[in-house]
Amino acid sequence: MIVDFVTNYWNTQFLDIEVLVTALSFLITALVGILVFFSNPKSWTNRLFAVLALIFDIYTIVNYFSLHPPILTPESRLAWIRWDMFIVAFKTPFLYLFVHTFPNNKIVLQKKYLIAVLAVMGTVAILSLTPLVFQEIAFKNNAPIPVPGPAIPLVGLNFAGFLILSILVLVKKRRSATGEDRMSLAYLLYGIIVSFSLFGTAILASVVLLQVSSFVFLAPLFLALLMVPVAYSVLRHNLFNVKVIAANIFVVVLLIVLLSKLIASQTPTEGITNSIVFLLSIIFGVLIIRAIKKEVEQREYIEILARDLTKANSKLRELDRQKSEFVSIASHQLRSPLTAVRGYASLILEGSFGKLPEGAMEAVRRIADSGHQMVYAVEDFLNVSRIEQGRMKYEMNLFDLSASTDAIVKELLPVAQKKGLMLTYEAKKGEKYTVKGDEGKIRQVIANIVDNCIKYTPKGSIHVTLARTSDKKLLITTTDTGVGMSKKTLEILFNKYVRAENASRVNVGGTGLGLFVAKQFVDAHNGRIWAESAGEGKGSSFFIELTGA
Repeated sequence: MIVDFVTNYWNTQFLDIEVLVTALSFLITALVGILVFFSNPKSWTNRLFAVLALIFDIYTIVNYFSLHPPILTPESRLAWIRWDMFIVAFKTPFLYLFVHTFPNNKIVLQKKYLIAVLAVMGTVAILSLTPLVFQEIAFKNNAPIPVPGPAIPLVGLNFAGFLILSILVLVKKRRSATGEDRMSLAYLLYGIIVSFSLFGTAILASVVLLQVSSFVFLAPLFLALLMVPVAYSVLRHNLFNVKVIAANIFVVVLLIVLLSKLIASQTPTEGITNSIVFLLSIIFGVLIIRAIKKEVEQREYIEILARDLTKANSKLRELDRQKSEFVSIASHQLRSPLTAVRGYASLILEGSFGKLPEGAMEAVRRIADSGHQMVYAVEDFLNVSRIEQGRMKYEMNLFDLSASTDAIVKELLPVAQKKGLMLTYEAKKGEKYTVKGDEGKIRQVIANIVDNCIKYTPKGSIHVTLARTSDKKLLITTTDTGVGMSKKTLEILFNKYVRAENASRVNVGGTGLGLFVAKQFVDAHNGRIWAESAGEGKGSSFFIELTGA
């Protein structure tokens, strides 16, 4: 009596577990199948996934009835098992088609191979309904066990063969994929391996080899668990649409539950209450769906803009790189002829080729001056190119900053005097002005600042001072009585290709690169460079701060 009670109780609980597992498997598979399909119904990847989900759901139902047939006869049980194997014949072939297509919108498998897959699948499916796969039902320990027929190896080959092909295709795709695609393929690959390994153990190993059917009811759950990572792999690039679909499904399910509750109302008061709740749920459901849809559309638009912006930035960076390479090549090509022009002009002015008329000498002087300015321009272009490509090199050594500044002022003094300008230099005598840096680069910075002041000062003076502002800081100040600068110009002065708004009225030439290069050089020495001006027509002051040694 007690034994019968325990047995009946166990059978009842076990049956409840099977029903729960079957229902859960069916719902998971159906839900992800609907989500994936409606996220992009025109894509064959999504369509094949939906077909695969449908096959899995049909298998879930048939598998349950094969374990618990409505008519408890060996013939009925055998029929359900054969239909079970009929559905199994479609699983891995459709999985292979899905994997081969993923993540494309069209089927990429060649037509002849597609026909071959369908032919093998159809043949195995038809054989599954005959005694060639399962001959009869035998009983072992009062448990019904199907007896395999001669064609069962073909069923196993169909199942395992297409499964192995699917895995090989995924491995090959993953090796050549990058970024998010590689991650999606990884989810897909590992999901298939784990899920079908468990499925194969529950069905083929337990029934065919061990002749035990106790774990067959778990097979649909293993397949349902596969659908989750696979669905995520498909939907990684289209998760916004899933929100809308999920919201619709949630609202529909909620309304079905509320409607059933309304129909089941037993009193007028309960009916009125349920009617009000049902109507309010419809209104709020519609509002929720609209709100989510609007949010999704906005986020999708932002995502599209972000992708376009990323592509545009990438293209701009490539164009900037090509521009830098072109400038570098062009500048190098210009240096040689310019050196020749300057050299021959210098020889002519020195009288190496005989005495020329004064008019011709003036023309040669202008050629020499233009060549000199052109060399500076080419050097600026080359420096910018080196800086942008990370090829600028610095030779750091101790040097006397005062001696370098004094030498530059003396070199440019004739240029200033030719314009009628006063150029002076002042530094405290006996003070030590040693810095550690690339003397050539720092000289170029100082020369650029002083030369600019000369160019943009029509009359008056340029005064250069060097002073120690603290124990370690040295400050070079260059003040002129030139054209001055507006506040707007001061904010962008040290950017590329920037010149003061009123600069062209005084000096037509200029690349707008000198101050940019100067700032890069000073920054490389952990120093500071800046400019100040009271306004246009009120002169300017340039400051170079370096660390003393």
